[in-house]
Amino acid sequence: MGADLLTHFSEDFAPRSSQADGYVQVMGRDFQRRYDVGRDVWTGEPAMAHLVPLLNDRLAPQSLVLDVGAGRGRDAEVLLALGHRVVAVDLVELPEWREITARWGDRVAYHVGDITDVPVAPGFHAVVDNGVLHHQQPDAYGRYLGRLRDLLAPGGLLAISLFTDEEQAAAGQLQRDDSGRLSRSFTDAEADALLSGSGFTVVARCRVPRRLPGRAYQLLIAQAPGG
Repeated sequence: MGADLLTHFSEDFAPRSSQADGYVQVMGRDFQRRYDVGRDVWTGEPAMAHLVPLLNDRLAPQSLVLDVGAGRGRDAEVLLALGHRVVAVDLVELPEWREITARWGDRVAYHVGDITDVPVAPGFHAVVDNGVLHHQQPDAYGRYLGRLRDLLAPGGLLAISLFTDEEQAAAGQLQRDDSGRLSRSFTDAEADALLSGSGFTVVARCRVPRRLPGRAYQLLIAQAPGG
């Protein structure tokens, strides 16, 4: 990998069709609105700070990490401080990234767009999804996870957080808010089946309570094929 992460793009990547472009726009507008008015409650949620340390326990020094749904850059800054290099992608362009890229130079690159469309080249040692998959349309889960798998080096690691309930129900629930944005909770069995169906093997997991009563995140580290 070159030192300049801005060149870490694939010339051969073919963007998807308009299959879910309308919903991606719904997500982008809703997240932009929440950031604009300071309602991005996930940014400061303590439960979301546990995923990167869980991943870092299994990462080699100076790894190349893709941060999907990077938001205001909290996870990316932790990874950078730990000595890793980061390519960050988000639907929304946020002002914090001007400071982050100025501070960390060529160890970080930030791109605006949907990860299934942004032509990032493969070869990452790890991918962080701290709250993205559970907002996707259900019929797009396979494509989304397949894209992350294909961006990983053989045996690379996916660190993912998913909505769940502290008391396991028979099945997770799919909800749509007033903006049209979806949220899906997953049981342990559903998460395992989803990841294994895309070729991943779960190697670590933990459950972290959220601020909302009865709600939690399940944090998983899953390995791509070839390790």
